[in-house]
Amino acid sequence: MMAGGELIAWLLDAGEIEGFDIHVIPTLIGAGIPVGAPRHLDVPLRLRSVRKCPDGGVRLRYEVARQNL
Repeated sequence: MMAGGELIAWLLDAGEIEGFDIHVIPTLIGAGIPVGAPRHLDVPLRLRSVRKCPDGGVRLRYEVARQNL
């Protein structure tokens, strides 16, 4: 699913996100898009894999680390 920061923040609050695939594409001009709301800057993530793409970008696959209750 592709979504904006507010939807991602809502889903993180609900515990409904298991992971993220983040595609990084280098640009010379432009700005990035926030992945989530500022309250989620400390979401524990584990890097699961990195893949180099033919266009020079990379795909970073993260798992949301679940805390033991």
